[in-house]
Amino acid sequence: MKNRWSLLVFLLLTSSCFEEEPGRLPVDVFESLWTDFSVSYPSFEQRKVNWDSLYTVYRPRVNNSLTENQLFSITREMLAHLKDGHVKLVAKRMSAQHNPAAGKPTNFPGRNYLRGMLTSLRENNVIMSGFLTPELGYVYIESWGSTPDQYSLIDQCLKDFTRAKALIIDVRGNGGGSDDHAKEVMGRFVDRQTLVSFVRYKSGPGRNELGDFLTRSIEPKGSSSFLNKPVFILTNRRCYSANEFFIVSMKSLPHVLLVGDTTGGGSANAIPRELGNGWYYTMPRWLQYDLDKKTFEGKGIYPHHPVWTSKSDSTAGRDLILEKAMELAP
Repeated sequence: MKNRWSLLVFLLLTSSCFEEEPGRLPVDVFESLWTDFSVSYPSFEQRKVNWDSLYTVYRPRVNNSLTENQLFSITREMLAHLKDGHVKLVAKRMSAQHNPAAGKPTNFPGRNYLRGMLTSLRENNVIMSGFLTPELGYVYIESWGSTPDQYSLIDQCLKDFTRAKALIIDVRGNGGGSDDHAKEVMGRFVDRQTLVSFVRYKSGPGRNELGDFLTRSIEPKGSSSFLNKPVFILTNRRCYSANEFFIVSMKSLPHVLLVGDTTGGGSANAIPRELGNGWYYTMPRWLQYDLDKKTFEGKGIYPHHPVWTSKSDSTAGRDLILEKAMELAP
């Protein structure tokens, strides 16, 4: 009798160990994810997504007998409708994230091509600079995601360009990184604290409930500067995130013009969140705006001088965007 009671207690205890904890069941995970986006995601309107309609499509496909792979596939498919590179879903052995550069033209010939064009070349992991002509400087910035010391090279670059009449800054293909690194470089192009853009944080559960416009400014930085002379920023569809902060901010300066293609359209700073089953995801927390308080989320920043590069141009090795900037330079 004692042995039977011991066996019953053991079975009760061990069976409870295999019960899913609250929040870990597939239905709970789906509901938690959908609800958090419903009340916290700031860009449904800009990305033209009806989140309630997606619920009616995907919720009936979720039940508590789903495997982890099946649940991941459903939630990944739902989030893909946002087409937002700042939204990422990560499970134990799987991850999914929209690639805003996928299918977009490169419109950039590469570093080797540039090395053949530049004189007085300077270069590190993320910056390349030199002269295109004796009076026209050029700086290529590959990413804003490297270590801070990499960006200090900009001071030496600008010292080289003291007698240049104009400067081209090429950020094509730069997918972002740190806003602080972008600010470090931008600080070389202002001589006082300068308002360059605005942001609005998601502030309540309503789909379009956003807070007040908050200012973003840049301040003078470094030992060198390039003031009151024309600057041309080269852009394409692969410009994204912190790079769009750089582009929209530089666009606000009176001596700066954008040349190239429209940018990717996603500069909403993302933060990580965790689900009850151990997965985590990232979600944007704000919308960014130009000085006219117009957001570029979901549509990109349109250049002053648009340049469309055909496949035949790329095949022929022509860089029409750089050619246009050189044509505009004094």
